[in-house]
Amino acid sequence: MKNANYFRRLPQLAAVALVATAASAPLAVAADRADKDVPDTNYVCEVQTESDVAGLVFAQAQDLDTARRMVQGAPAKTLSGGVSTAKTIIECITPGKQKFRDGTIQKFYEQYPR
Repeated sequence: MKNANYFRRLPQLAAVALVATAASAPLAVAADRADKDVPDTNYVCEVQTESDVAGLVFAQAQDLDTARRMVQGAPAKTLSGGVSTAKTIIECITPGKQKFRDGTIQKFYEQYPR
C-alpha cells in the first residue's frame, strides 16, 4: 500500500523538483556574470595591524583606491606569523610592477606562499 501512495505522488514530486531546478538557474547565471566581472588587477598592501605588527593584505580590484578601501579592516598575515586586522595602510603595490620600499616587507612578500 505504501508503494501505491508513492506512485500516486510521483507527478507532484517531479513538479517540486522542476520548480527547485528552475529557481536555482538565476543563481548560476549570476555566478557566471560575477566571474566575468572579477577585476584582473592584483594589489598587495603593507599594513599596520591592530596587534601593532606589520602585515600584508592581498586585494583584487578595479583600481588602487578600491583596493585600499577593501584592505582597510581586512585580516592581514603578519610578520610574526599570525593574523590581525589591518588598521593603517602603509603602502600598496602592483605585484610584478613594483616593490615595497621596506626591505623586510618585500622579503616577507617574496617568501609568502602562493
